[in-house]
Amino acid sequence: CAARPWARIPPRSPGPARALPAGGGSGSRATELPPSRLPAARAMELPPSRFPAARAAAVAMGYLRYLRGGPGRGLQLRELRSARRQDIDDVGHKYYLELELEDVLDK
Repeated sequence: CAARPWARIPPRSPGPARALPAGGGSGSRATELPPSRLPAARAMELPPSRFPAARAAAVAMGYLRYLRGGPGRGLQLRELRSARRQDIDDVGHKYYLELELEDVLDK
């Protein structure tokens, strides 16, 4: 086994939140923001029958099949119980889902 010196470097812990400069983020200086001044993320409930919630559940199901699936395991979405979407400024959306799965090969 070849020596890998970079494997011994401990991971860096994330520092405090920083705001980008007003020029679009191309500058090298960053200003630290206290936690009370961070922009608040907005969250809203989504009906499970609506398209954004169903699409997020399909993506999560594909990921879970990749992680936990196998030749003797066939996971299928039985029910999407609840869905919530959090809007993150200048980034996009983060989905929180409550899924009920079943193994179709175990029946």
